[in-house]
Amino acid sequence: MTSSMAPCAPRARTCAALRMPLGTRVTHTAFASSVDPDSRAVTTMAAGALVGVLVCVQLAAAVLPTPQQVHVTFGGSPDSYVVSWVTFEDKSTTSIVEAGLSPDTLDRKYTGFSTIFNNTCGVSRALHDVPVTVMPGQTIYYRVSSGGKLWSTVFELIAVQPADGITIAVLGDMGINCAISSVPQIIEDTNARVHEMVFHYGDIAYNLDDQCGDVGDLFMNAVEPFATQVPVIFGVGNHETSANFTYVDYLRRYAGQRQMAAASGSPNIRYFSVNVGPVHFAYIDTDAWIYEPVYPLRPAIYSWLERDLMAVNRTATPWLILIGHRAMYCESDMSPECNGEAETIRNGLNGSDAVEPLMLKYGVDMYFAGHTHHYQREWPVAHGRPVQTNYIDPRAPVHIQSGIAGVDGGDAFEVPQRAYTAFRDPLLNVGFGRLIIHNETALTFQQIIAVNGTVLDQFTITQATHGPFKV
Repeated sequence: MTSSMAPCAPRARTCAALRMPLGTRVTHTAFASSVDPDSRAVTTMAAGALVGVLVCVQLAAAVLPTPQQVHVTFGGSPDSYVVSWVTFEDKSTTSIVEAGLSPDTLDRKYTGFSTIFNNTCGVSRALHDVPVTVMPGQTIYYRVSSGGKLWSTVFELIAVQPADGITIAVLGDMGINCAISSVPQIIEDTNARVHEMVFHYGDIAYNLDDQCGDVGDLFMNAVEPFATQVPVIFGVGNHETSANFTYVDYLRRYAGQRQMAAASGSPNIRYFSVNVGPVHFAYIDTDAWIYEPVYPLRPAIYSWLERDLMAVNRTATPWLILIGHRAMYCESDMSPECNGEAETIRNGLNGSDAVEPLMLKYGVDMYFAGHTHHYQREWPVAHGRPVQTNYIDPRAPVHIQSGIAGVDGGDAFEVPQRAYTAFRDPLLNVGFGRLIIHNETALTFQQIIAVNGTVLDQFTITQATHGPFKV
């Protein structure tokens, strides 16, 4: 969202970054990045403690194919994951993952081929995506290489165990070049096994393509300590439009999500769904309701969404959660960006492709969004009105807007709190969400303050019978 204060504005120009030393464990919560223009080195600090140095190289110099920006996401089946990484090369090579049940015995080999992405600055990045097999709940160890020349360190990946309750970090609008970012706390939580996966619903890095892609490189290196341990999903937001609404940087960097999207019947990673334990997550690109160049994609998204929601097995995945970058209920000021956009997504563009009726028809339990840089929680709401002021057997979806995971400044609440809003944070604490699925009838949501890991807000939904809402 456009704000009076720039969200994680990029610092001084850097060159292409190599990776943060792998295996780093961050236990502090204050986070800053500084650039030394003379040494061309970017130093990442956490509460005054050196975490790592992202050493840069001149773009014209020869660069060894050192793996960096390693991250894992879901594949096309419950036992399939995709390992992705970047090397600075201008030719496609064999992408290799070696894995095993012990860090000393990597006896499984998976291969693929890299694709070359030449951005508008002429910088060549080799993007690697390799599917691997991991059984639910299994822990594997792995390392990656481009052509077997240079190897990453050995990482540990813990696959989601659907038989148990599951905890998920959910967040939007997160960069690292700001006074406070949620990245260190998410790393700390991941190391402590607080959550089993991370879902970032758009406005990534601020921005992936800035400074010839260096900002995206630095961000993906910064999140590597958690993105290598648990699966991470990156949704698209308005800051991912890049290069004339082509979304090319987003589509290339997160191409590893194509198998997950294809398994849900989507040809495009800008909208998809996935089952995680007892939850069916569906993601939509809300830009298709707002930006005219993206309008042609909206009918396809809407048709896909209805087919997807209709096909959900509420016995296997009783919880149904929809996510998009922009909110459908928004309080900030009276500008069209907050109010008009929310109503357009909710009620449709000129009455067509309205999302809220689908949510009611198929009984969507929750909707998560960001875009506006603050946190607010709604009562179960439909047609602009609260249907109840508790969370016991809700008769309408519960909307959460948490779009303040890593920004400089937030969007103040300049209008009175509306009847459908249960809580909002006037202090604009930087933070992220923690979604705890207890079982098929109960879940808890917490909003976490990034600077100290404490709980800002918490509530529990109990739903005895999942299904359509009739309001």
